[in-house]
Amino acid sequence: EGEEIALIGYRIEEPVRAGSPLTVTLYWQAVAPPAGDYTVFVHLTDDIGQPIAQHDGPPRYGRFPTGVWHRGEVIPDEQVLNVPAAVAGQRLQLMTGMYCPQTMERLPAAAPAGGSGREILPNGLIPITEVSIRP
Repeated sequence: EGEEIALIGYRIEEPVRAGSPLTVTLYWQAVAPPAGDYTVFVHLTDDIGQPIAQHDGPPRYGRFPTGVWHRGEVIPDEQVLNVPAAVAGQRLQLMTGMYCPQTMERLPAAAPAGGSGREILPNGLIPITEVSIRP
């Protein structure tokens, strides 16, 4: 959750199978009008944070760029990753975030912390959930 855009939810089409696409719908909310057009990334990572699969692309397949989002608007954004066959039986972490495509700089990300504070998340990575990969 940042200053401009918050991830307020997600939905994964299950079961997730090795060698098949993983479809996740991210629900973003404009906290303030975004300053530009950002690219969404979704990573499926192993237990040491190495990406196993990833997808990068503008929200809603480029049909609804962040630069036109209005404060309070909720945007469902479907992202699809190809899950390699070699990861059958593993539990992997699904992560997301955004970056500026011109500079490749990731947007800072934060999560709620105790009280009214916020915890800055490393590398602009927002953990979504752990995923069990079926054969």
